[in-house]
Amino acid sequence: MPDVYGDGSIVRRTDGRLEIRVRVGGRTLYDHIPARLVARDPREAAKLAERRRSEMAGMRDDGSSGESLTLADCLASWTADLDRRKTRRLGVRTLEHYRLAVSHVPDWLGRKRLRRVTEGDVQRWLDGLEAAPRKKGGDPRPASPRTVAHHRAVLRNALNAAVQRRLIARNPALGVRLPELPESHGSPMTIAECRALLDTSRGSRWHALWALALDTGWRESELLGLARDDVDCDARTATLRHQLRRARGAGVEGRGEHREAQWDLVRVKRPRRLATVSIGKATAEAVRAHRLMRGSERHPGDKWHGLLFASATRLPVGGGELLRAWHAALDAAGVPRRRFHDARVTSATVMRELGVPEDIRMLRLGHSTTAMARHYSVPRDGVDRAAADALGAALAEASG
Repeated sequence: MPDVYGDGSIVRRTDGRLEIRVRVGGRTLYDHIPARLVARDPREAAKLAERRRSEMAGMRDDGSSGESLTLADCLASWTADLDRRKTRRLGVRTLEHYRLAVSHVPDWLGRKRLRRVTEGDVQRWLDGLEAAPRKKGGDPRPASPRTVAHHRAVLRNALNAAVQRRLIARNPALGVRLPELPESHGSPMTIAECRALLDTSRGSRWHALWALALDTGWRESELLGLARDDVDCDARTATLRHQLRRARGAGVEGRGEHREAQWDLVRVKRPRRLATVSIGKATAEAVRAHRLMRGSERHPGDKWHGLLFASATRLPVGGGELLRAWHAALDAAGVPRRRFHDARVTSATVMRELGVPEDIRMLRLGHSTTAMARHYSVPRDGVDRAAADALGAALAEASG
């Protein structure tokens, strides 16, 4: 392929992609706009390609060519690019986590030129995270294995983008050793515990939320983002359209009107194949009763009156408030405390035990891979014994 000089060029490939080529620092840099974006909105894809071409051409002016670009500059450019793209499917909180991981890259590694970063450098950084104590709340402790794996995953994604742009030939974050991660499948409730929870919470403002969480298996942000009209009690269906997310830059939960500015109602980042799911009769009746109660609390100045679930102050429910109510409900039902996310694990596990096919479970919970579906449906103690008894009975009948 011939070198591209000047301000570069944008070429439409036969596979539908837009290829950007720019000559920087004696090397030709490449980037691509995916074919699916080009087919969906050609004009927006062309604007995105032109913006990226301009950024790549600007590398000559700020000294960030492939030869002199440092790892810190590369990471800063990568996070800024993710933030700028209007077509990105990255959540605000995910991007904040990426920035946090990038901020933990030490100065000695960030100052190194990108092309000179080795697997040994990355390994030294990760080993230091795991071994060297960090200050947190006055208690020095090392990073957990999961935190180390997360930091490495963020660096790997950033350097994969550098490989795609031909800034480096190979990703040095691929061959490093990671600490062994402990197995964590959650703590699902039994059917008896689910019934106890729903029975003792009946009549409370949280009963419908617990019922929907166990019935649908949806995440906390998805349940709290439900609008009144998203649940059709007559048809016994629930439709997932939005998520309630903490706004950019919001810290811990505030009080009064300050909490109102901390929340955003955003569309789900990935459209589901099964956005509308069926719910049980008891769950539909619980939602119907909850809507009547919420209707009595509504007043003309209520900004969040469209939400199905809200706090007693008519504001969105915060994570801390939800967890306190969840633990109080479990205590009242005599059920051991666990995470609210375990309601999702419970839904997957109970469906599996009731014989619901794996593909249906995946559709209801929004899982895209069978591995994730199997991770959430936890085999309980006694399942192996039941299988052995059934097999033994079948063999005894065959031999008789």
